[in-house]
Amino acid sequence: MIQVLTSADYRQMPWKNGLGTTIELARDSGQDLQRFFWRISMADVSNDGAFSIFPAKQRLLSILDGQGLSLDLQDSGKQQIVSGNDVFSFSGDEKIDSKLIAGPIRDFNLIYNPAHFSAHMRMFRDESIEINSCADIVFIYNHRQKISIEINQQCYVLNAGESLKIEENNSMKHIKILENPLFYGVIVELNFK
Repeated sequence: MIQVLTSADYRQMPWKNGLGTTIELARDSGQDLQRFFWRISMADVSNDGAFSIFPAKQRLLSILDGQGLSLDLQDSGKQQIVSGNDVFSFSGDEKIDSKLIAGPIRDFNLIYNPAHFSAHMRMFRDESIEINSCADIVFIYNHRQKISIEINQQCYVLNAGESLKIEENNSMKHIKILENPLFYGVIVELNFK
């Protein structure tokens, strides 16, 4: 099944820690912040603060707009800068304090249960895309400008802020951005374990 998702399909939800809101783009099931196997969202962050804790989950984080975040991982004692095309992977159990590098950002998040899924996330900034994927679920978020995207020789149009969700277990998918606008957005691949 291939589905185009627009802002009408997204949900605005509070952060689990109550310090802000997120735009939930897609999830596998469930309506709360506990019972899901995977969830894709983005959030506007305008203040320094703590990350929400998601026990037994894995997280992938990237930056769509703005200079990025400096993360203080309290459990491991490490520091991490997330900016540009970075995709940072970390445990949902980790206590993290974040600081904005230079003003507000919009981030992009995948939270998933690693006991049930493996995941890969890539950030693209004005790039030509042609890839093959045999992931069970492929999620493409188009951030900037209208694009035409071809999936196995079938064409779809995504406006800025729209997404394409492809759920075709184990089948090879040929994904190509058509014509000139270059792709600025994120591609997430999820595989059942």
